[in-house]
Amino acid sequence: MFSDTPCPHTTILLSFCAGCLTGIDLFSQHCAREFSSENVLFWCAVSDYKAKFDVEKCIPEKSSAHEATAIYKHYIADGNTQVNLSSKQRSDIKKTIDSGRATRGTFDAAQREIFAVMSRDSYPRFLASKKNRQLCT
Repeated sequence: MFSDTPCPHTTILLSFCAGCLTGIDLFSQHCAREFSSENVLFWCAVSDYKAKFDVEKCIPEKSSAHEATAIYKHYIADGNTQVNLSSKQRSDIKKTIDSGRATRGTFDAAQREIFAVMSRDSYPRFLASKKNRQLCT
């Protein structure tokens, strides 16, 4: 029986891959072939959103609210690129978006949840894929 907990080694490898543009690109291509690209796209969109807070230390409130709303509409609200989150996650994020109080941490729990899904599902298959093995040899 498989555990819902990602293998620590896989999580470390995915963390390394996610920090490298080439790794993200290769993993994104793999996810597209698996019809699960919304997860890596969401993870990247949230990472970009959070990076703006880090770089600028403070992005204008209107800009952050607009960007958070765009991420919510594209990946969390019902749509073609919807990520699989719990109803509580969706509800909590919707309340924050509707209140206009989006912060750097608005999507943290959802991003962690999607990272865990990728760690235990898509990424092990990516590591085992013939195409990935060919790239690594």
